[in-house]
Amino acid sequence: INFKFLSSILKPLIATSLMAITVYITSNIFAKDLISLIFVILAGGVAYLACLFGLCGKELKNDLVRFGIGI
Repeated sequence: INFKFLSSILKPLIATSLMAITVYITSNIFAKDLISLIFVILAGGVAYLACLFGLCGKELKNDLVRFGIGI
C-alpha cells in the first residue's frame, strides 16, 4: 500500500484553514440574525468544498467512482 501521511493531512488542513478564515471574516461582517448565520455557514462549506476539489479533485473523483458514485 502506497501511503503518504503528510500529503494526506496537508490538503484537508489547507481547505479547513480557508474555511475557518472565510467563516471568521463573514461572521464578523454578516452574522446579525439567523438567516445571515445560515449564509455564513453555507459560505464556509462552499469555500471548503471548492478548495478541497481544487487541491485534490482527481483523487476525490477516483474515490467516489470506487464507491459507486459517478460524477
